[in-house]
Amino acid sequence: VRIENRSDKPRRLSLTYALKPVLSDHGDSSQTSLATRVQPELRGVSMVNTYHPDFPQTQAYLLTNESNSSYSG
Repeated sequence: VRIENRSDKPRRLSLTYALKPVLSDHGDSSQTSLATRVQPELRGVSMVNTYHPDFPQTQAYLLTNESNSSYSG
């Protein structure tokens, strides 16, 4: 995505990304079983569902090439 300010007025832009990971075959019901961890050295967040019997070590990552100012979730 490329955004260009075509006016003479300075602008500030915030970008928010929402993620709803599914790390099981149960969709929404697995949300309470997910553990997340901020990993600054990777510039991202890792997620794991340690309660799923078939994939106890499977991880998912959300990474960025920008510095992150905040996380929630």
